[in-house]
Amino acid sequence: MERAKNLVSKKIDEFNSNITTIDVPAEVIPAIIGKGGAKINSFRSEGAGAEVEADSTTGKVKIYSHDAATRETIKSAVEQIVAENHIGHVSIEKTTIGLVLGEPGKEVREKVAQIGCNFNVSDDDSKLVLKGTDEQIAQASELLKAFIAVNHIAEVDIEPEDEPILFSGGSNSILSKVESDHGVKANFRKGKNVVQVRGELEKINAATAEIERFLKGGDGMEVCKFNVPDGAIGSVIGKGGSNISKLEEDFEGVRVNVGRDSNVISIRGPEDLVKQCRSRLVITIATARVSDTIELTPTQKGNISSSDIIKRVAGITSTSIALNEDSIVIRGISNDVRDAKSLLNEHLVGVYRGYLDLEASQCKRVKNTLAKDSSHFARIKLSTGADIALDASESCIVVTGKRANVKKAKVALMGFLDFMFPQQFQTVKVHKTLFKSMGDPAPLADISVKTGASVSLDRDMTWVLVRSEDSDATTKAVTLVEERLAGCEKLNAVFRFETFESWILPIIIGKGGSQIQQLQSENECSIDTYKDEVTVVVSADSEEKVQ
Repeated sequence: MERAKNLVSKKIDEFNSNITTIDVPAEVIPAIIGKGGAKINSFRSEGAGAEVEADSTTGKVKIYSHDAATRETIKSAVEQIVAENHIGHVSIEKTTIGLVLGEPGKEVREKVAQIGCNFNVSDDDSKLVLKGTDEQIAQASELLKAFIAVNHIAEVDIEPEDEPILFSGGSNSILSKVESDHGVKANFRKGKNVVQVRGELEKINAATAEIERFLKGGDGMEVCKFNVPDGAIGSVIGKGGSNISKLEEDFEGVRVNVGRDSNVISIRGPEDLVKQCRSRLVITIATARVSDTIELTPTQKGNISSSDIIKRVAGITSTSIALNEDSIVIRGISNDVRDAKSLLNEHLVGVYRGYLDLEASQCKRVKNTLAKDSSHFARIKLSTGADIALDASESCIVVTGKRANVKKAKVALMGFLDFMFPQQFQTVKVHKTLFKSMGDPAPLADISVKTGASVSLDRDMTWVLVRSEDSDATTKAVTLVEERLAGCEKLNAVFRFETFESWILPIIIGKGGSQIQQLQSENECSIDTYKDEVTVVVSADSEEKVQ
């Protein structure tokens, strides 16, 4: 047994003596193997013949041959490959890789190739891996570092509605300006919705800071965004953009833009001028008269012709409603028209549509929240029976279903919004009899101008809704709305009758409205009757006239 062990040991020693092992960088193994194994196969046929193994994981190359000269020849050839394929690294940002490998990097790639150096990108995209002699790697590294130094890339996220403003002004656009002022290249990447800025690190940092300031405000630059009701867009833009041009002319240094695929308007410029421009727009939007149409089937036409729904809805919403052969045309202030359309559609198809308007930034945040977790709306839908959807183009939440269910859903949604935006949504309760005076768009627009908050009458919930990204602005607006409400209560006298006294209303109205018209004319007041509530409201511009 001992003799056998000695024999085996001798054979192993003899075998090992015929093996030469070389440790090389693992990155060089592919060059030793060659394309399709050509290089390593050529080693195997060298001299007296040999077996060659190359491990790309450990970087070990093993050469086995009984002929020492053959092993030495192959070893020298491997060492030569290693000498010609030393490894160097140049750090690179992932965003710059495309430039090095693309058209902008064509010239530097050619120069590196002329040196005789090869390079590729590491598996983790953090560095360029260079192969060549030490001298070649040193030269190529300098060329690549110099290219990278002037081709750092930074990206700025762009909201969809802000895309057009990037190019507004042609040669004076913000992109042209940062290129000229900072010596960088700035391009909009539509697929990613980003502005990509390329250049020296210090310069691109300054350029991106300027773009961010232009888009979001800061350092004296103000940016204001708010939603414009669909029907009022024409009043804002004007024929051929004339109204926008007039605003930019009147408030020099201000840029006004309406999004292509949304009704979000943005105003940018010096802080004081932006506020003045916003005030004018708020008043324009609030008082703009718009129209909307409901198409009718013959059955619907007959149904609505035989009822007084058009008269009642017109009275409730302060709109003008015309019944045509195959349609209903509603005219009035935007929110009033929207409410009238909802009430008429409820009568026609049994489905009511309510709205909760949002500021542009609030709408974006709600959209992002729902993208991550849609259960918020799903729970409200399940508990109320109303359908709920976010309309990003109109910056509002749309609630549809039976009107009672819509109201329940809107209450739940207000809780959701208050959780997301503490104190940014507040309400002031208003009795139905004061809808006409409290819904007057001019005073509400004046409150919005003074505070920066959006103010609107919500007939569904019998409240005035106040909203703003700034909770302080919301609180200030609520105070003014409450003052307005107190004033309206003094200028309105409400007479409520019992149901059995409903016969009084026709007497007050008179034949064809003659009696009520005479009372209004003689007393310089306005008199509204509400049949459903058996109520009469007398309004005037002074307490004396009301009394």
